Amino acid sequence: MYTRTLLVVCLVAGAVVAQPPVAPPPLEVEPLPVPQPVAEPTPFTANPANAPVLIAPPKVDPPPLPPANVPTIPPARRLGDRTFLGPNPSHFLSAARDIVAANRDGSVIAFTHHQPALVVWDTAAAKVIRQHDDSIKSYSPYSRVELSPDGRTLYANRGQPGAHTPAVLRVWDVASGKALRERHTWLWALSADGKTLVTADWYHDPSDNEDRGLGLRPNCALAVWAAETGTLRRAFAYKGFFPGALIVAPDGSKVACTVGSKVMAFDAASGKVLWRTELVDEARHRNGEYRIAFAPDGKSLAACPVSIYPATRSVWLLDAATGAKRALVTLSDQYASNRPELIGLGFTPDGKTVFVGMKDGLVPVDVVSGSMPPERPSAPQRGKWQGRDEFFLRGIQPDDLNLLFGFALSGDGSKTVLGGFFEKDACGLRVIDTKTKAITYPPKMAPQLTPPFVLAPPFPEPFEAFEPRRGYPGWVKFPDGRWLRQGYAADQERLTMENYKRRTIRHFGRGQVTGFCVTPDAETVVTSGYLAGKDRFVYDSAVRFWDVETGQEWPGGVAFKPKALPSNRPMLRLSPDGRTLVGSQDDGSVWLWEVATMRPRLRLDPAGTDTIFMVAFSKDGRHLMSSDPTNQTGLVWNLAGAAGAKNDAAPGPRELARLWDDLKGEDAAWAYRAVWRLASHPAAVVRFFRGKARDVPAVTDAKRLAARPFDTDIVLARRVVEALELSASDDATALLRELAETATVRAPAAAAVRRMTKKE
Repeated sequence: MYTRTLLVVCLVAGAVVAQPPVAPPPLEVEPLPVPQPVAEPTPFTANPANAPVLIAPPKVDPPPLPPANVPTIPPARRLGDRTFLGPNPSHFLSAARDIVAANRDGSVIAFTHHQPALVVWDTAAAKVIRQHDDSIKSYSPYSRVELSPDGRTLYANRGQPGAHTPAVLRVWDVASGKALRERHTWLWALSADGKTLVTADWYHDPSDNEDRGLGLRPNCALAVWAAETGTLRRAFAYKGFFPGALIVAPDGSKVACTVGSKVMAFDAASGKVLWRTELVDEARHRNGEYRIAFAPDGKSLAACPVSIYPATRSVWLLDAATGAKRALVTLSDQYASNRPELIGLGFTPDGKTVFVGMKDGLVPVDVVSGSMPPERPSAPQRGKWQGRDEFFLRGIQPDDLNLLFGFALSGDGSKTVLGGFFEKDACGLRVIDTKTKAITYPPKMAPQLTPPFVLAPPFPEPFEAFEPRRGYPGWVKFPDGRWLRQGYAADQERLTMENYKRRTIRHFGRGQVTGFCVTPDAETVVTSGYLAGKDRFVYDSAVRFWDVETGQEWPGGVAFKPKALPSNRPMLRLSPDGRTLVGSQDDGSVWLWEVATMRPRLRLDPAGTDTIFMVAFSKDGRHLMSSDPTNQTGLVWNLAGAAGAKNDAAPGPRELARLWDDLKGEDAAWAYRAVWRLASHPAAVVRFFRGKARDVPAVTDAKRLAARPFDTDIVLARRVVEALELSASDDATALLRELAETATVRAPAAAAVRRMTKKE
């Protein structure tokens, strides 16, 4: 029985195997979208009444100074009237190529500011033609800008469009600054010849029941407009999708868009979908964001992903007629998570090269062969990305580039514009000559907050430090291994001193510390912030000084009313020698205080209507610079001007006697004037102090030396050392070595000699 059953089973199995294979069912091909009848789209509003006007930057005279109880000096050198230190492009977008635009010859550049501002810039004259800034009223940024080929018309997208929140597309006449027209839309694209404008609108079809009346089905309405007049040419509607990116062919004959990783092309005359191409093979990676760009001849287009975490960072080239694709650049390790994302594409005028924008530069790729420039042997900038890939260290990567936000290529290929974060001037632009490959700064745009100006961190050597900024606690590591931390340990509000074992030693501050700095002698901590109240913190109107070794607060404090600014940097800076504290007051002026006495030394005129965000001392301590990134202005003061307008001639015997009395006096402002009067004439000051050395009291009492603030004898010794150090002469250095034998002068003189001989 068992044998018979086994035989039957084997015969049946053999019959099954012998059957011919069944052909698999054909794959279901998704049909191409079909144009649907569409109602007349909302027209452009001509001469909109509520649209802002682009204005020329006004030239405002500085307002009169309020009364001051300390001498004031005007700036010795203004860096041009409303002159750019480097425009600030916006950094709100992940795919931010469109925050910068250039006309055909690159003579006009438009860009979005880091605040809700829009700027049109003349590159040859390095000046602003038109600008608009309403950052006080709104925080909705301009998310995209385009220029007509002649640079006379500006297109800008205000706001970030969403599924049910369109942005406002406005069109301005650059010459007059008046808005020509505006329209609410989700996506838009301008042809390279400036004649065709295409918009994409999200609409809800009442007959569609799949969304249960919620209006969530992604239906798209495309409209083709005459760009010069804003008149409608034709419109089409499609069901079931909405594009993520939209472009139009240079001659306006075709429109292309992305839907996830799909690319579709439309005929601009009939609305017919010509082809649809899927860029990604794996279905799980088809929901990313992609960017596309037409070649100048309109026969091909390039595509790349711009999502933060794409599965692949390859670049494809597609045939504009058939949609056939080929991989132009294929990354060898496409799933690595540490690869920098791409930000956009752009063709050269001859169509032979496509520029691929990354967060750390532009890489040119040959369209035929896919070849790229050879990899450079070392990083031109401090590495921000770990690992290596095919795009690493190739092409246009400025030495000081930290992060690229956007770029633009002029229509004639003569200029390339980069917008991003740079080491030397934070947010800024770089205009690059394409022929010479030279990365140059336009006139009057060379970065200013560079050596010899020291901007950040505000902790001099030999401290290792991280500057406190909004949302980021700061810390200072002392040479002996102690740590000064902001927002760490058990007390999250105050400033905490820890030993090398990270155990808390003491605290500084009466409440929440928002800004602090340390003197180079490691003796004093300066703090600003808030006082602890019963229910909340209240602003502390004083800058407070603390002894590092004991944690005791100096009596009193500096009256300080800083202007409320959206700044990431605390507005406190110490001079390189640690003797002068600088801060910006609420009246717009910059005040200098003497650390040893906590008394005002000097008041600097406000920079017109500027809002001071940053101040910096020069490394030699002779100049001070203030910067206003919002208005893009900068001022440099020659602090020797504190000595007075008549400082050319050396002081005579009678004046020297008066200056000595000023140095010994309690008025810090007149003492500061005396310091600079003497420091401006090194020969006279050395001769004078050699004779006065015996008049500097020798303080040996430990309690007097440790008392804070210092008494008059110790303050006199420090002012003498300061005048000699600022004179910066060899004779002054030699005299300081001699004076270092005096107990009162020993510590400050030795530190000054180390700085003057560049050993510190």
